[in-house]
Amino acid sequence: MPEIDKYIISKILFFIFGSTTVIIFFLFYTGAFVNIVGSIEAAITIYCINTVLLIPITIWYAIERSHKPKYKESDILEAYSEMMSRTDDESVAKETTKQQ
Repeated sequence: MPEIDKYIISKILFFIFGSTTVIIFFLFYTGAFVNIVGSIEAAITIYCINTVLLIPITIWYAIERSHKPKYKESDILEAYSEMMSRTDDESVAKETTKQQ
């Protein structure tokens, strides 16, 4: 069974809880959320729980994102070898122009 990347899970959870927090806030602001839930106490409780859960998920997402490598080692080595071959070509071109 393939292993699921923790970064992807944290990104999905961050997106879900962040989106629901914003949606609940706007529904709360318009008064529709209280009508959906039924009472103001339940609406406040749901909003607070969602916001409290968003905080550790945001921290987890930030930690996972900081540990995620931006480039693969093979990409770095390939870019380095291309850069070195260009500098070698330039140095050879300079030497040939000096000899002429």
